[in-house]
Amino acid sequence: MPGRRAALYIILVICLLLSLWLGHPMFFHLTYLALGTLVLSLAWTWSGVIWVRAERHTRTRRGQVGRPLEETIWVRNLSLLPRLWLEVRDHSTLPGHQPGRVLFNIPPRAVHEWQVRTPCMLRGLYLLGPMTLISGDPFGFFEARRDVDAVSEVLVYPEVVPIRDFAPLAGRLLGSEAKRQPAQFITPNAAGVREYAPGDSLNRIHWLSTARRNRLMTKEFEMDPLADVWLVLDNDRRVHPEAIIPAFSTEEHAVKIAASLAQYFLQRARAVGFITYAPERLCIQPDRGERQLSKILEGLALTRASATTSLHDLLSLEADRFGRATTVVLVTPSTSLRWIHDVRRLDIKGVRVVVVHLDPATFSGFFESAPTVGDATASGGTAGAFDRAEAVVQSLGAAGVLVYPVRQGDDLSIALSGRPGVGR
Repeated sequence: MPGRRAALYIILVICLLLSLWLGHPMFFHLTYLALGTLVLSLAWTWSGVIWVRAERHTRTRRGQVGRPLEETIWVRNLSLLPRLWLEVRDHSTLPGHQPGRVLFNIPPRAVHEWQVRTPCMLRGLYLLGPMTLISGDPFGFFEARRDVDAVSEVLVYPEVVPIRDFAPLAGRLLGSEAKRQPAQFITPNAAGVREYAPGDSLNRIHWLSTARRNRLMTKEFEMDPLADVWLVLDNDRRVHPEAIIPAFSTEEHAVKIAASLAQYFLQRARAVGFITYAPERLCIQPDRGERQLSKILEGLALTRASATTSLHDLLSLEADRFGRATTVVLVTPSTSLRWIHDVRRLDIKGVRVVVVHLDPATFSGFFESAPTVGDATASGGTAGAFDRAEAVVQSLGAAGVLVYPVRQGDDLSIALSGRPGVGR
């Protein structure tokens, strides 16, 4: 394209010089023709991007790894002239998302529309857009570009896998252990109705009973007999080495496991909380329902293994948060033995601890850097760190802690649905 334009400039200059030197009308006509072609080509190119409007519509601003993200792109030709060609370049940060294309022969006032389905491959927050419109004249002399701020954000949740049956939870109070204590606030457990008393909130009035008995009746609630479940994700960057392929890293496996367990417990009407440091502290208080699952998945989508807080420090800082009969599920690839003492103290306190331990030795083929143990690199380098994984599992088993060892390549649905123990 620059070569054609340079040739046109040369022809224009030569014709102009010959017309001035020889005075022949033919050279004047050629000069006017070259100059007119230059001006018309420039005007055509300029209008080719100015009188075009591009829009995008994303069906949902929430995606999930393994599921497609659907988006519709519209390009409208607002000019009375046809567009011979128009290139749409997209600058989205979502991996694999390439909605851009080259359009040909767009009629005047016409709309060109196409849909894009992109499988979500990595969790995180991504930008869709902006776009760049590129067009030119029919002779290929000029090319014009215009940036279009058609930008939207999409949050990709981590993948979740179905879990059939996880470890039994000590926090499940059954029979005589289920303490039926009246609650001064609304809980999911309605115990009955009573007559209205001054000071009762209007949202606690049971209108059906009120209509039937012809006097105000108030709902009574009792404490939940099912104790909370806390998911604790170890995001210490020293135990999550950088991976060549992010999808096969210990970090992504740990996030997928935490997301799957959150879905498992919430589907069973358990109150689930979530804690991690990444590097800022993220604490989601226990709650139930789809909204709680969305909050946890959103936190997991944005979290990164960037903390310098070890699992030992995390448990020391958050130990007072875990009450008696609470279940704490730890997800970690740490090969340090320091945090096992914190687990034992929680067990003495009456907290049930279940550990999902990722074996870093099986992820070694995907590492860019060697993993570390606790707060320092293990003696013997990577091999020394890997050798301690089995020691961690055995130490947890000796302490009576339920352990789910997870290795690279395991089917997580099966690995997390089996009987917990020491090793396999």
